[in-house]
Parts: sequence; C-alpha cells; structure tokens
Amino acid sequence: RLRRIHQLQSARWVYPAAEHSRFQHSLGTMHMAGEFSRHLYPSLKSVCPDVPSGHFIEELARLAGLLHDVGHGPFGHFFDDHFLDRYGLTHEDLGQKIITKKLARTIAALRRSPTGPFEKAAARRAPSKKRRPSTRPRSPTSSRCPGSGTEGSRDGSSF
Repeated sequence: RLRRIHQLQSARWVYPAAEHSRFQHSLGTMHMAGEFSRHLYPSLKSVCPDVPSGHFIEELARLAGLLHDVGHGPFGHFFDDHFLDRYGLTHEDLGQKIITKKLARTIAALRRSPTGPFEKAAARRAPSKKRRPSTRPRSPTSSRCPGSGTEGSRDGSSF
C-alpha cells in the first residue's frame, strides 16, 4: 500500500528528485532505526540491566521505523485534514488499527532480528553478581526501564 503513496505528495511535479514513496522512506527509516538501536543498546543496558536482548530491541526499533507511516493516506496530512477529520480519525489511528488488527500475529511470531535470535527470558535472567548500590541520585524516570514492571502502554500492556 505504501508503494503507491508519495512521501512528498505533489512536490514531485516541481522537483524531479522528489520521487520516493512512503515505502522507500519506511525501508530507510527501518534500517536507520536498527543501526541506531545497536549503537545505543550498551548504554541502555548499563542503565536498565533487565532490558530485553539487543536483538529484540533492534527488531523493536526496526519495526517502529518500518511501520511509522503505515496509516498515512494519499497526499499526506492533507488527507487527514480534509478526509479523515470528518470521521474524527487521524493517520495515527489508522496506523494503530493496521498494526494491532492486521499485523499483530505476524509481529508476535518474530523470533530474531537480522543480526541474531532473541534471547530466551530464562537465559537473560541468569544469576548475576551482587551490585554495589549506586551513589548517584536516581531520577524519577530511572525505574521505568523495560522489565521493571512500570513501563507499558496506556492500556497497561508492555512489550
């Protein structure tokens, strides 16, 4: 579907190089999100020791990049303002429905990223050495690390 929607809407009529689709844009965003997550994972792991495996976080970021535009209609935000608005919807609403209703089973079946398989929960929670308490003051958001039980979406679910 995204192959038929231009990323820059009608700009291609004026700027010949503005020809890419939302599909091409989403593939590039997926790639960059994966690269970014691999770069950030060591610091995330140091702050949140219970974070899921690096391969899981990489694939989570890649999926977010791939699907971030999935709810867009033709002519970008113009479609939101002049069509979806009549129904009290936005492209974010449509994207959420597409992901949760049409793609959820496929996403749930994923077991690896391009760089490796997700770790099993038991392997990730192997006994570790006791850590000395930190002398650093903790921020109010520091307990919101994945796996701490305080994270999650608005509906209370977590990844």
